[in-house]
Amino acid sequence: EMAMGSHSGEYVLYVNSRHGSENPARKSVSRIGLVSGFLGLIVVAGFACVYVSQDSSVEMVAKFNKAQGVFAVQILKAAISGDNKKIQNVVSSWRDHQISSLHSSYGNGQMLRETEALNTILVNSNSSLCTTKAKIIAKLNEISNQISDQLTNLNATDAAKLQAKISAHQAYLDTEASYRLMEQKEQQAKEGSQYASDKYEKWSQAVGNAQDRYSTILAEYNAELPTANEQKALLQSIVSMLSAVKGSSSAASADGGVVLGEIHAKINLLKQIAKDSKDGVQIAGLSKKLSLAELNKLADSVEVVGLIQNMIDDIDSKLKALSDSVASASSDLDAHKAKLAQYQQDVVDMSNAADQAHHDAIAAKLQRQQLLGNDVSASEEYDSEHANYELSYGPAAEQLAILDAVVAKVQSICA
Repeated sequence: EMAMGSHSGEYVLYVNSRHGSENPARKSVSRIGLVSGFLGLIVVAGFACVYVSQDSSVEMVAKFNKAQGVFAVQILKAAISGDNKKIQNVVSSWRDHQISSLHSSYGNGQMLRETEALNTILVNSNSSLCTTKAKIIAKLNEISNQISDQLTNLNATDAAKLQAKISAHQAYLDTEASYRLMEQKEQQAKEGSQYASDKYEKWSQAVGNAQDRYSTILAEYNAELPTANEQKALLQSIVSMLSAVKGSSSAASADGGVVLGEIHAKINLLKQIAKDSKDGVQIAGLSKKLSLAELNKLADSVEVVGLIQNMIDDIDSKLKALSDSVASASSDLDAHKAKLAQYQQDVVDMSNAADQAHHDAIAAKLQRQQLLGNDVSASEEYDSEHANYELSYGPAAEQLAILDAVVAKVQSICA
């Protein structure tokens, strides 16, 4: 049973063996005409059923080309002899000749010699041919079964090699896709690692700037704090002294002069502390007011006390502003450090991911190279096997068809 098909753009012939096994193998188009033409020849010719003893072999071989006729005569002679070794030699020798000579025909001389030899057997052994017909046909059928098994094996081997080729190629395509995916992942991991590194550098610089700002503000605060506290203490002591003499009878006494002198001493100290600063203007104004007034008037002066209190409030405000700036700079520094730590971890994680992606890409590349080698090897193995298949299948199939024809002829002769 035969059917036409194609695989990978090449037309093939699928042949089912006589055992019913469905092992398709590829068969080149050039075989189709040979095998189908030969089988058609048997069906159309049918062989004559009239027995003519001396012309039987001539009638038989006339249905084949020279090479096929030689095999038909030789295999029948060997079957009549019953010699298994001779039978196997006929099968292998004829097939080897067909393969090595690319199916060239035997010469007319050999064809004639084979036919004459068979004529002698048929003429001298006609009665024994028919009396041993069952054994001869059984032997021919045994040979046919062997050849059919060989064809089945050829089909199965060729089909297995073809499947192995297809599987190896598909495996290569799969690993090629996997390798390309690994390459993309590696590139993405590299980009992610570079992004994290860039962010880390940015935040590292930001932390440095925040640290500088914090250090500057803190240094300013630490530098201002002692002076401001000293000024505040002096001002507060002046207010306390004024409050102590307010309404006192000693305000106009010698003791009052001492107190006033102490107040001026503190004012001078304040001037010294506030030298070259904007606070010096306020202290100078305060000093002028104190020098023009008597102590009891100073104690009762709301303006002087208010001026001193404003100066104390200014110092408190200044210290609070500096303290808030220090706190803000510290908070910014902590936030920047936290961000830096985050990107530092990202750098580590993404660098590890990039390394892993690189190793995965290398592994995928090695697997790709290995499967590419398997693909090439499987393709070469199939090409070699299929070339052997194309050489071997045709002669074996011809032998099978010829044997069927010879069996039919023997049955016709000895009907």
